[in-house]
Amino acid sequence: MTTSPEDLGDGIGVIPIPIPFKGLDWVNAYVVAGDDGVVLIDCGVDGEEGYDALTHGLTALGHDLGAVHTLVVSHAHPDHVGLAPRLIDEHPAIRFVMHERIDRALPIYNHPEEWGPSFAEACRRHGAPRDFWEPFLASVDPPDWWRLLEPPHETVADGDRIRVDDERRLEVLYTPGHEIAHICLRDSATGILFSGDHVLPRITPYVGWEGPERDPDPLGNFIASLIRIRDGGFGTTLPAHGTLIERGAARAAQILLHHERRLGDALAEILEPTTAWDVTGEIFRPNLDVFNKRLALRETLSHLEYLRLDGKAEQTDRADILHYRSLSRDPHVHLP
Repeated sequence: MTTSPEDLGDGIGVIPIPIPFKGLDWVNAYVVAGDDGVVLIDCGVDGEEGYDALTHGLTALGHDLGAVHTLVVSHAHPDHVGLAPRLIDEHPAIRFVMHERIDRALPIYNHPEEWGPSFAEACRRHGAPRDFWEPFLASVDPPDWWRLLEPPHETVADGDRIRVDDERRLEVLYTPGHEIAHICLRDSATGILFSGDHVLPRITPYVGWEGPERDPDPLGNFIASLIRIRDGGFGTTLPAHGTLIERGAARAAQILLHHERRLGDALAEILEPTTAWDVTGEIFRPNLDVFNKRLALRETLSHLEYLRLDGKAEQTDRADILHYRSLSRDPHVHLP
């Protein structure tokens, strides 16, 4: 993709903002211009590099931060919401908008120091060896680009319409799964879908199980949200990472097929009681580093919990270690 701001036409512009994440170099912030100002969709992590990329990008597109009347954030991950506190501090007129389920995400987002011990306990319970999970028990300070969030000025629900100007609106589609407060936005003027991290062009979005307090069935929610995009017939789709997707509905169908196959693979691994850790080792490639092994375990758990909640598997406790076992006679999984 381009690393420079680009005018996409119809009052829409994209600003690639660098982010300090492994495997992802940029997040796309989008500008939707109306008669009386600009809606900004996502904003990158906090830090001078990201801030400069955003402000210079707005200038290149013929705007500035003073023109932004609304900041809409697709979900509560720092590459999408991290700069929000600084932007609002500097420009109090900006209206900060997120989905109403931010009430469930915010307490977790604002306590990053609790993530390590919580994950360590989850690893232990799901069969990971001590040398993997023990390092997560140590208290680790959050990175310097992490800023705590205040609640947004306004929350929205599925079907709400966010004003761009008197003639143009962004319709909210609630699409949880990747994150509990995730939304996509449909532009009333063009029909374009801003898909956040819900539909991406070359990779399948991360859908990890992080505990029932956030979302007890992230994969089930993700699948239902993908079906909605697939059946909605969406064409031009602008994702938060990567380049324009010409047929968003078709890409959603591809991602659904990936998860259908992954669910079948997981089901085949639990014909006998098996831990999530052991399933992870079978369905993901070997030699993952610690970061990617952490994500892989959470993804495996989201698939196993989907199977359990769907009645295709059961969970049992053996000496304080959780195991999953298939209850299905059909070795395949068929999504709607």
